[in-house]
Amino acid sequence: MRDLLSASEIADLRIPGLPTSKPAIIARADREQWYSETVTGRGGERRVYRLPEQYQVEPLVAAARQLSATQGAAPAVVDVAKLQMVESVLEHILQVRGLKLRPDQRGQVVAFLYDYIARGGSRETMTQALDALVA
Repeated sequence: MRDLLSASEIADLRIPGLPTSKPAIIARADREQWYSETVTGRGGERRVYRLPEQYQVEPLVAAARQLSATQGAAPAVVDVAKLQMVESVLEHILQVRGLKLRPDQRGQVVAFLYDYIARGGSRETMTQALDALVA
């Protein structure tokens, strides 16, 4: 995701918890004092915004939803140690960033990350990917 987005682009993302119209996004940004810049382009000037961190976990949730939609049933055997490791890494990153996930989102993200680890991914690359997604 780009660092700065127009109000229309943010509305088009349909991020849960955010409005879906340009005027409502602008009002929310003003009310919550989001970082913004004025850029000049075709048609004049416009403001672009940096989404606050609490709204930036959605790419991770979207990736988890996409994977679960394309995957079949879960594996028959669950490696509890891997599952606990995934949970601890996710919890650490959420705490460091001051982010929260709803329980349904958290379950989807944990399932996505567990699948990644079960397929041979490493803790380090999983952590790097999470950091990049919520940066």
